[in-house]
Amino acid sequence: MPVHASMRNISQLLVFTVLCLAVACDRKGKTTGPPAAPDGVPPAKAQTATGALDLNAINLAATRFMVDFNRQPKDIAELVKENYLAASPTLPLDQRLVIDPQTKQFRLAGP
Repeated sequence: MPVHASMRNISQLLVFTVLCLAVACDRKGKTTGPPAAPDGVPPAKAQTATGALDLNAINLAATRFMVDFNRQPKDIAELVKENYLAASPTLPLDQRLVIDPQTKQFRLAGP
């Protein structure tokens, strides 16, 4: 192989390496999804794809919050603020979410 051909291959490899490093450095610290909660888990969705309220996901998010902060969340807004839930759920008319004092779980309550 002539010297000029091997030098061209080396320069192409060097350019490729520099471009890869530039792209990697540009992506450093950037995330592709919503910010994670302090425990590193992405926020849960409080509603299913059909729009139904997902109390299991909400209560799992509340449990993760309690493990991390050693206390119950004040309300759903705190779970959203701390990135345990992706967004506040849309509730059925005349319903609100309350924390059951005995079970420490969120549940729907009437007017």
